[in-house]
Amino acid sequence: MAIAGLLEPQVVERFRRMYVGLIVDACDHLIGVSSRRFMDPAIRPIHKATKIVGQAYTVLQAPARRGTGLAGTFEAAEVASPGQVIVVAGGMDEVAMWGEMLSIRCKYRGIEGAVVDGGCRDVPFIEDIGFPVFFRTFAPTSAQPRVDTIAHGVPVECGGVLVEPGDLVFGDVDGICVVPRSQILDVLAFCEEKAAEEEEVRNRLRSGNSFYEISKDFKVL
Repeated sequence: MAIAGLLEPQVVERFRRMYVGLIVDACDHLIGVSSRRFMDPAIRPIHKATKIVGQAYTVLQAPARRGTGLAGTFEAAEVASPGQVIVVAGGMDEVAMWGEMLSIRCKYRGIEGAVVDGGCRDVPFIEDIGFPVFFRTFAPTSAQPRVDTIAHGVPVECGGVLVEPGDLVFGDVDGICVVPRSQILDVLAFCEEKAAEEEEVRNRLRSGNSFYEISKDFKVL
């Protein structure tokens, strides 16, 4: 089912001004370095300008026993709410767990993007569609005889990170960070404060200040 109580659009837009390194720093500070919140860097964006910001709608896939293919994933694309990020777990690198048709439908429905811990095909077509996708590998093989969609809207592990429905998924060219739903607003407040400090540091560096001089006043270095 779609997530109840989605974030207000203005909160999402405030996050959209940030970048993933800042989100990871905030999670390190507020949640702890030992609680890994960034995905395996092998999961890359379809294009370097790709950026996604939205709450997770999760899908769990597995090697086929029933041969149902992506039927359950297409169902997830119908029930996820506009603005959500579909997160596909399963880790099947040699199988296309995402493709053009899913991208067309998701873009029409206003889905923010997809993160796929596995293969993706039809990549040139997805680029033409302009739907944001992060994926692990290129894979030409059809999912229909090779994959079952086990469930959606459940906790999954994707890229080495536990993702629960409603968590915030933030991705750009540097990688993907997942913010627990309960920490979203705290992380945003930390990021906005640190972003303001970083801009002051940039200005000081451009004015000729050394790192030593700046470190006396700021902790962002």
